[in-house]
Amino acid sequence: MKLLTLFFFTVQAALIALAGLSVANADVLAGLPIKASAERPALLLELGSEPPSVGVDDKTTRVFAGVVHGHEGDASIQTDKDEISSLHPGFGSWKLSFRFNVKPGLPAKPYTFWARWRQGGDPKVCVQSFEVWAGPDPSRLELRATLPMKPKGWDYAWIAAESPVNLKIDDAIIEVRDNGAGHDAKVFDAFLLAPPLSALPATGTADRPLVLLDLGNAPVFGAAEKDPALHVQPGTVTAGPGAESVLTEKDEVQVFHQGFGSWGANFRFELGPAMAPGQYRFFARYKSGGEVAQVSQNFTVKAGAKPDELATRADFSLTNTTPWEYQWLQAAATITVLPGDRWLEINNTGKADGAKVFDAFLLKLETPLGDWMNAAQAQARNRFLALTKTLPAANRRLTVLDGKGGKGKILFRGLASDAARPSYEKLPVSYLIGPEAEALARSLNLPA
Repeated sequence: MKLLTLFFFTVQAALIALAGLSVANADVLAGLPIKASAERPALLLELGSEPPSVGVDDKTTRVFAGVVHGHEGDASIQTDKDEISSLHPGFGSWKLSFRFNVKPGLPAKPYTFWARWRQGGDPKVCVQSFEVWAGPDPSRLELRATLPMKPKGWDYAWIAAESPVNLKIDDAIIEVRDNGAGHDAKVFDAFLLAPPLSALPATGTADRPLVLLDLGNAPVFGAAEKDPALHVQPGTVTAGPGAESVLTEKDEVQVFHQGFGSWGANFRFELGPAMAPGQYRFFARYKSGGEVAQVSQNFTVKAGAKPDELATRADFSLTNTTPWEYQWLQAAATITVLPGDRWLEINNTGKADGAKVFDAFLLKLETPLGDWMNAAQAQARNRFLALTKTLPAANRRLTVLDGKGGKGKILFRGLASDAARPSYEKLPVSYLIGPEAEALARSLNLPA
């Protein structure tokens, strides 16, 4: 009886340990800098004697362990549980390579390469050159990309390469070769190959595609293979108040100002006719100089059927917490796209030091509007919204709830009239539609 009890206790303890390990491994995948999917899986190449994610059953991320294949110029190699260290006394330049046996069958498409490592030495003079080789067997490896990447010092970080890596469906071996300067050691944790779409902060579908408002002369997504889950709309930029100059690079725009101060930029995008009306989540990807506590950025989003008939749809603030490093930041509120909207303008204002650099904006459809409003009805609402102002210091607010019903024509014609305008010209106006309007109506006990 005691033996039987001990057996069940041992089995139970083992199951608990395995469950804990599974949760820990899942946490590792959750911490990846991407959002992969079963349709667009990522490839995680881990290092160490007991890599934390190997064996995880996850359809979105395929995990493989690797080993050191060669090293030159260092003093020794040390393999720990979840990392591999290449040691070198003092400052110098040295090489090492890692080989991974992978299961063929990954879609033959471009992938973004990520590396997670830490090392000694000034990052400015210790830029690493990563070569990615791949092929069906060791005798037929091909160089797929050479990627310069700057480390983050002794802090682990996922760093993304700027150029893509092309994989083939029969690739069974992937080799990553590193060459560059360092001080005392380079410590490698993992590499990641992921579809470019997975680097976005949200996922879309063919029914509800993401809308990427892209910036630059030749942005990556603009030249990439078309994906039904993503619509890409290129944009233009002009200097806003206080800005001294604007420079458009390949995949970003830089807006300059001498030293610390307040300045802005204006972005304009032509929307595709297939863009569904509704409420969209808004994301911005940018970076700037300055102390985090002083560089909150304000974004005002306007939309309309014509460039000269735009009305404010949302106004919010975002703060990048990593100076001079890109972040995707999500706005707390949604923006509303109405039927017939063909232009979107984003006005940025806020303080920074030296420059603001913008990469892209992203819209994710959260609540479709449906077919109860047509373009003419939307235009009536837009005429009213174009008359409203952003007045953050006001102590009162006009809130307009919109929804299905036959009174919209009368209401918005009246609000846009000359007689009604003085009653709200000194008030900020909130225009609510969809679930937000319905929730507020219920709380106020208003009829549907």
